[in-house]
Order: sequence, then structure tokens, then C-alpha cells
Amino acid sequence: MPLSGKTVLITRPPDADTSFDRLLEARSARVVHLPAIRIVDPDSWEDCDRTIINLRGYDGVFFTSRNGVRKFLQRIDTLNPAVRSILANRRVYAVGEKTETALEEAGIPVAMTPEVFSGEELAKMFSGEAVEGKRFLFPQSNIGKDILPKALRSLNAVVDEVIVYKTVSPKQTELEEVRNGLVNGTIDVVTFFSPSAVRNFLQMMGTKCLERTAVAVIGPTTAAAAKSLGIEVQIVSKQATAESLVETLEEQIEPR
Repeated sequence: MPLSGKTVLITRPPDADTSFDRLLEARSARVVHLPAIRIVDPDSWEDCDRTIINLRGYDGVFFTSRNGVRKFLQRIDTLNPAVRSILANRRVYAVGEKTETALEEAGIPVAMTPEVFSGEELAKMFSGEAVEGKRFLFPQSNIGKDILPKALRSLNAVVDEVIVYKTVSPKQTELEEVRNGLVNGTIDVVTFFSPSAVRNFLQMMGTKCLERTAVAVIGPTTAAAAKSLGIEVQIVSKQATAESLVETLEEQIEPR
């Protein structure tokens, strides 16, 4: 088994699809995680819970991320799953294709998604809407942008922003442990599943620590992003799936 005894660093969030981890472990590889960003609960659910209880009072709800959808629905299910039907009867707006898909998969109809997937574009779309006096809910992260809420308020709408998740960086001890593994050559492969993962990794770790480690990416888009940032990519998955990346690793990694 080519991957037996190999150590593979995974940079995607721990709550992402775990099929890649399982495939590696089934081939006796050791898995190490260093998510560039972790998603955690807010310090308090009090504000969010209040909006869920009063959800009938909102004319519309805006989601700008898949995480926002997931965490808000999880909180609804914790308080009262029946509130999902109330949400489904509000006008729900999505920013981004993944956000829209997450809502539809949860059975929540989407009233509007901009052709250009950004909060700025959605704000433009509302410039001609009669939103004065209407009330909107905006579940978001602790670092969410305020472009859309500001635009709606400028049209005399009422916007309630509530934090439903926080994004936090790894602890310094986690960074040092992984950096040592990369520098000492005990981590054999680092894997990237998106251009943003590459950028976030470089902001935390730099490029020098990758000199002794093979870099594997999910596809040509991520490969191009890595190369443009000065990272030499040795392994590119033939297809953009976890299964294909594992198969490519098996083909191209030399066994111990």
C-alpha cells in the first residue's frame, strides 16, 4: 500500500466532508489536520434565539454563506424544529451558489440570488425595491461584512444582524507542531482543496516550510492558485473528488 505509514496534512475545516480522511485511513495513512479557519459557536446564542422566537416578524432573511445556513438551522432545530416552516414562508435571499444550494437542500425556497454572487450585487438589486419599513434578519459570522445591511438601512429598512458562528484561526501551538513536522520531513504530503485554503495557509505558515513536503491539490484551479503564490505543486488530482485525489496520491507517492 503506497500510502501506508505516510503522514498527510489536511487543510480543510474539520466539519467538512470527511470522506478524504476515511479513504486515507483505510490505506493506513496517518492524517493530520490544520484547518486554516475553524467554525465555532458564538459566545452567546441569546440574540439569535430571540430572532428565532420572533421569526414571523421578519419580512425576509439573508444568508451569505453555507455555514450561516447550517448554523442557523441547527439552532432552530435545537429550539423548535417547527420554526423551519416559518423560515420557509419568509422571503429568503442567498449570496453565492453554495449558499443557495444549502438552503434548497434544507427545503428552504430561495426568493432571490444575484447573478454576481456578492453582497454588493444583492444590495444593488434592492435599490429599486420598496423595502422601507420592512424588517430583515441577517444571520452571519463574527467577521461578516456590513455592505448589505448598510444598503438596506439606507433604504429605510430595519436590519437585525445576529452572529450564528465565529471563525477562529488555529492556536499557536497547533501551528508550531505542524510547522515542525513540515520542516523535519515527518509530514509527507500537504493537501489543498481550494485556492482560499492555499492563501490562508501561506498567511499562517509561509512557503519555506514546504520545501521538504509534497504538495497535492484537488484540481487545476487550485494548482494554478498555488503556483501563482510561489508554491511548487507535485500532485494534481485527475478529477475534483476526494477519491480521485487519493488515487492520484497512490500513483505518485513513493512508498516508504
